[in-house]
Amino acid sequence: MNTVIAGLSGALIPRKIDLDVDYSVSKSKGTIQTRTPGKPDIVTTAQNYPDTHSRLHQAAATLRYHLSASVVPRFEYRYERYSSDYFYRTNLSPFMGAVDASTTSAAFLGATQPDYRAHIVSFVIGYTF
Repeated sequence: MNTVIAGLSGALIPRKIDLDVDYSVSKSKGTIQTRTPGKPDIVTTAQNYPDTHSRLHQAAATLRYHLSASVVPRFEYRYERYSSDYFYRTNLSPFMGAVDASTTSAAFLGATQPDYRAHIVSFVIGYTF
């Protein structure tokens, strides 16, 4: 897994309004290698599986307004995008009989993390004492 993060923080109006902006991306690649024990030149030699990939992007902007030394409201906007490519989920459906007749006794319950795009907005009033 590789992750890169970049961000900036600054005061738009000193001691009154602060702004934080950041972006991160995480990429991962999974490799499954197999081998045949014993004599490797037999017909049923093991084959490596295709690689799996996933990627998560996150971008955020946070604005803080200092009402007083102890009360600071905060507004935040965050965007997330997740995508994945897993060979073992490509053709799965809850009933696999339509895809492969030999799997009519199997049930896939759909327990996967789907790709998504999300816009998240939050407002918090912080109080310190």
